[in-house]
Amino acid sequence: GFPPIAGAIQWTRFLFTRIKLPMIKFRSIDRLLQSEQGTIAKHRFMEIGIVLKEYEEELYTKWLDNVIKYLPIYLKQSLLIDAEQRSDLFLDNNYQQFINNSPTYRLPLYITKQDLNRISISIDSTRSIVNKLKLYKEKCHLFQYVYDPMGTKKKIEIKYLINYDPNLKESLIECCYLEKLGFNLPESIIQIKLQYSKFEQLSNELRLMLENYHLTISSLDTIEVSILQSYIDDIQRTIQPGTSRISFGEIGNLDYVYECKKQLEKFHSILNQIRKISLDIHEHLETFRFCIIDPIVPRHNDGSLFTCREYFEFLDNKRKEIILSLKRRYELIGPLLTKVEGLVFGTNTGKHKNMHSIYTYWEHEIFTCLVELVIRNICQFYENIFGTTSLFIVDVILAPPHIKLQPPLEEIINSIRRSAHGISQLPKHFIRWLHGTCISCPVIPVLDENLQSPDLTFNNDVKQHPDVISTLKPVRSYASRLVNGINQILTQLLTYNDLWKNDKQKYTSRFALKSRTYFDYDEIMKVFFKINQTFDRYLINKNIYSIELCFKQFYQALKYHCNEWINHYGQHLYNKISNKLKEIDDILNNLYQNLNHDTDTVPDLKFVLNIITQINQQQELIGHQIHDIIQSYQILNQYHFEYPYTESILIQTLFPRLIELVEQSHIVQHRLKPIRERFREIIQYDIELFQRMIDELVDKFDKYGPYTIDNDLNQMFLLIKQYEKEIDKIEQRKIELINIMKLFYIPLINYPKLIRIQKEINGLNILFNLYDEFKKNKKLWSNILWTELNINDLINNVDLFIKNFRRLSQDIKTTVVGHTVEKYLIGN
Repeated sequence: GFPPIAGAIQWTRFLFTRIKLPMIKFRSIDRLLQSEQGTIAKHRFMEIGIVLKEYEEELYTKWLDNVIKYLPIYLKQSLLIDAEQRSDLFLDNNYQQFINNSPTYRLPLYITKQDLNRISISIDSTRSIVNKLKLYKEKCHLFQYVYDPMGTKKKIEIKYLINYDPNLKESLIECCYLEKLGFNLPESIIQIKLQYSKFEQLSNELRLMLENYHLTISSLDTIEVSILQSYIDDIQRTIQPGTSRISFGEIGNLDYVYECKKQLEKFHSILNQIRKISLDIHEHLETFRFCIIDPIVPRHNDGSLFTCREYFEFLDNKRKEIILSLKRRYELIGPLLTKVEGLVFGTNTGKHKNMHSIYTYWEHEIFTCLVELVIRNICQFYENIFGTTSLFIVDVILAPPHIKLQPPLEEIINSIRRSAHGISQLPKHFIRWLHGTCISCPVIPVLDENLQSPDLTFNNDVKQHPDVISTLKPVRSYASRLVNGINQILTQLLTYNDLWKNDKQKYTSRFALKSRTYFDYDEIMKVFFKINQTFDRYLINKNIYSIELCFKQFYQALKYHCNEWINHYGQHLYNKISNKLKEIDDILNNLYQNLNHDTDTVPDLKFVLNIITQINQQQELIGHQIHDIIQSYQILNQYHFEYPYTESILIQTLFPRLIELVEQSHIVQHRLKPIRERFREIIQYDIELFQRMIDELVDKFDKYGPYTIDNDLNQMFLLIKQYEKEIDKIEQRKIELINIMKLFYIPLINYPKLIRIQKEINGLNILFNLYDEFKKNKKLWSNILWTELNINDLINNVDLFIKNFRRLSQDIKTTVVGHTVEKYLIGN
């Protein structure tokens, strides 16, 4: 820890002490030093002691001469060195280094280069002590440019160095140590030595002041330098005397340092205020940069989403509020810059000529923030609209024959495009400044209505920015994807288009025209009922991107149409079955009423017996019909078809009434059994009379019938018509007798003679029809002119009649009338 000279002297004294200790021990032993070897050792000890003493005196003498000579020179040197004038003190800038970022770091402001060579003592070079004490010139390790150790990595230019010469400091330290070693220093040297603490304080104050200066200057950006150049010049003018006339030996050098610090503090005060204002402006601009103008849209009190129109109206209102807030922040930037002008230049005009660069800088920053505002919000808008979170609800409605959205799809797409366009128009609310000022452009009135007022906002510049243009391009493709997604869903719903046909009555009437059972109606109504039930299981809402499609009204419309189909089919079934119900009710009432008819006369008895027979025959049929009616009404109840309550009461009485009617018929039949036996004799007599009528007719036909006439076909066929009428009367009487015989359980009788006559009459009618048709054609042929007559056609037509005759059965052709007709056909 000793300086070089004091250290060397201390080392020689330590060496002499180490040599002296063995000699003291040698003296304690008698006659040891009187020996030959003791004498040599003693002589050698004295020789080394003299050399060390001479070396010590020589070191001190030469050091003292140098100090007396150069110490006043050191004290007269200036406090600082201007780096621009002493570039030789620095290494090549190509070897710049990063400074270690540590709390103990100090800027390299002290020179380390020795202007004077250290003292070398001319002693025998063979002695190792001489080589050890020889000092060499130190090498300088300063860089003119270093990097800020506080992490900003800014390059710091060293403009001033502290001219606190290392030799001066070393000499003062030597004085202290040599005085402790017992050397008597001259009074002038002692006076300088007493100022060592002052020099150290001055050096430390200079270091702090210059570090503050260099770090402050390096922290300034271009804009700050441009507006604070006058203050920087003042600081440099204050520091400049330290490089020329103020030295370490001058009395007022500490006052000089304090004056420099005062100037720096003043500069710091203004700089901090400017930076505080810049931070405020940056805070406003950060609000622009990160502002989201589309907030989260709330729901209604019941938790339902907004409709499309409500959503975009809410967005428009919220955007107006947010834009108004941003506009107020924007309007604060100009006054803040005017405040900077007041701090730096003492004026509040907002258009100081030295502030042009800062106005331009901040206007460009505002433009950049507006571009980011537009891009960020357009991207956020895309993310919201084409994301997965539901934002608004759109009703799917049925407007036959189409499925539509409420509001229409075109309106939704236009609203999305208008909203995206509204984001791109955000800069239109921010008026630019006049050139070279921070004053907003005034509104220019336009007298001509055909001319448009000039746009003095950022809008034109922002919308022409390439990033804004590229961000707005996907709107069309996104909208197309949205339209395709919605159309796909609406197309899937068209599978139910048969449900909302307008002519339901036409289709159901066509269905009802065919003979349909209640089972057929049940099957067709069940189809619509099942379709109706399936809609209850469908999701009411479905998301397409951020649009929530609500199918509630659509499904309600489909359910309505399903019910319409069911009601139409039910109406046809009801019309059919209600008429049948009335018919069955009338039948039961009539049968019951007729069953209780009087039986005093034969016709009355026949009537009652006929009613009993009718009841027995129709009992099963009426039962089936009642069953069909009940089933049909159950189907109507199943599908909630409304009909009069009286009919439901009437349906419940049908089967009991039928059973009661059958039982009553059995009672009446049993009661009429004696009367019926008495009337059987009368009926038997009527049967015999009817047999005689048939015999008389057959005898008359054989004697005077058509077969008895020769070659007069017209007379034959007139006679056939007369017999045909008589046979019809007999046939009616036969039917009456058969019905009466059935009532009285009399075996039925066959009448073969009557059957033969009927068969012959039918054959004669066939011949008559052939004859009559040929006769009519003959008349037509006779009216044809000879020029128009076609003999072949005539022959073919005649042959056709002959062929038709020959196709008749032998029983018809071989009769007398048959031969006569054949002759007539061939003869003509």
